[in-house]
Amino acid sequence: MDPGVGHAQRGATANSKVAAARSYVDAGLHAQKQGDYDTAISLYWKAYALVPHPVLLFDIAQAHRLAGRVEYALTLYRKYLDEDPEGTEARRARELIAELEARMIEEARTDKKLQNPEQPREGDTSSPQATTRAQENARKTEDPYADEDTGHATGPAGREERVQAAVVNTAGREGATVQRREDHEGSPRSRPADEATPPPSVWVGVGPSIAQRQLSFDSTVAGEPVTHHFTAWAARLQGELYPFALLDRDSGADGLGLAVTYDSPVVRSDRAVKYSYYALGARYLFYLGATSALSVGLDYVRRQYLGFLPRWELGVPNVDYSLIVPSIAGRVPAVPSAALFVKLDALVATDAGEVSSPASYGSGDLYGFAATGGVEFALGKRFDLRFAIEYSRMVFQFDGSGDLASNTDGDRKTQEVRGATDRSIGFVVTVDLHY
Repeated sequence: MDPGVGHAQRGATANSKVAAARSYVDAGLHAQKQGDYDTAISLYWKAYALVPHPVLLFDIAQAHRLAGRVEYALTLYRKYLDEDPEGTEARRARELIAELEARMIEEARTDKKLQNPEQPREGDTSSPQATTRAQENARKTEDPYADEDTGHATGPAGREERVQAAVVNTAGREGATVQRREDHEGSPRSRPADEATPPPSVWVGVGPSIAQRQLSFDSTVAGEPVTHHFTAWAARLQGELYPFALLDRDSGADGLGLAVTYDSPVVRSDRAVKYSYYALGARYLFYLGATSALSVGLDYVRRQYLGFLPRWELGVPNVDYSLIVPSIAGRVPAVPSAALFVKLDALVATDAGEVSSPASYGSGDLYGFAATGGVEFALGKRFDLRFAIEYSRMVFQFDGSGDLASNTDGDRKTQEVRGATDRSIGFVVTVDLHY
């Protein structure tokens, strides 16, 4: 299993971030034109999380204003001016702040007058009620896509184009960083599985695992040799570290990390066999759009099934795999709080231990593959719950050089055991902490 892919996107390039942010801006502008301000706000925040250009704060403020959330709009207009006081929308932001503050003062006066109501005269447009109604009607009928200051429309050649250009310029700035934003003013939320925010640089997962192993042989001798079944109960510890991401999330090396997995046996159903497993390797994560990730890796893996009894008493030889494992893994969000992941491994054996010795079944071809799939659930800001199914299959093709492959009947000219298959299927549950 590759846990890093399940925790979003570490190796994002500037171009892919810009493309994803641009798609969010496009979708946000479309939602805003349809009057769906909440969706527009959510999409603008996602674009801002990828490429934090101040003009996106102005867009979010605009959507809040059009939705009637005056206080949120004021907060974000001011934040925009704090970050870019000479920006393209700075003058418009100051005018809107003054307008909204005046509206709030007028509404406060209206509330005070309601406590001592006076009947307005017919046609009196100077009354607080009439003023408030006029402002509300103006808000509802205002064209949110026209820029009174510059004369630009907000279609493909206007505001949208300027926003996208700003996004591109920000992504290209030297030392620009993407900061993790779990909570924004006016948009509090927990960390969903598909949020396009920078992933953690350190990840640790722990939990129980169980695996059923079956070793069977392709033999011409009826009933020989035996098929061995073994159940391994273990505690799983796994984690990843991305050291370059701690220094600079926009460096080309920020997706390069180290990975470790260790199974510590806790229960043995077969007291004659000891099981152990560990893996150590490297990962590189690539960014795919805004919400998905792809990882490639290379591990050194050691998996052992060692008998406490001699082979002739146990019935099967010891197996001690040393493997070089190239892998590819992917992750795709399913719903806002859950994601699906999958990992495929090629098992390249450098040694299999006693089973391949001349006194056992001898040398030959040995190859295999493994697959992992599952689902992760976001439990909060720093925790996930992951369920994974793991399957592996190693195939032996003996060349007849071993005593147990060709000499069980006393005649080395015939090969009684041509091969073997070592299968394992397991289930793992981990609670993950990431930072």
